[in-house]
Amino acid sequence: MKTSDSFELNLIYATDTKIVRWLKTKSEATPFDARYAEYFEDRDTERMFREIGGRKKLNALYKTQGGICPYCKEAITVEKGFRIHTVIGGDFKERKFLLHAACHRFIHYSKNVDEPALVMQGL
Repeated sequence: MKTSDSFELNLIYATDTKIVRWLKTKSEATPFDARYAEYFEDRDTERMFREIGGRKKLNALYKTQGGICPYCKEAITVEKGFRIHTVIGGDFKERKFLLHAACHRFIHYSKNVDEPALVMQGL
């Protein structure tokens, strides 16, 4: 006998749960050492992709910058890739920017880049 209040029940299996492997921090890495700045920026980028709140922050950074890389002034796209770059300004506040992956590498490995200029752009 079938009633009008019947419904279908779908079971969730343990094998349907996605396993998330957390990145282990390098034992010698410390956020206070400038040598590991790029390492921690890459960890922040990966974490922002993984978490809902992080994706909201990425979206907010993208909208704040107008979708433009502050270093090369070109549009940021998924195809070109992007990274988060952290700059500490004169007021000791930490500011984050979205940069192309190539621009991010250039800033970290070039000696003549003026990072405070990124802060002064008012982003």
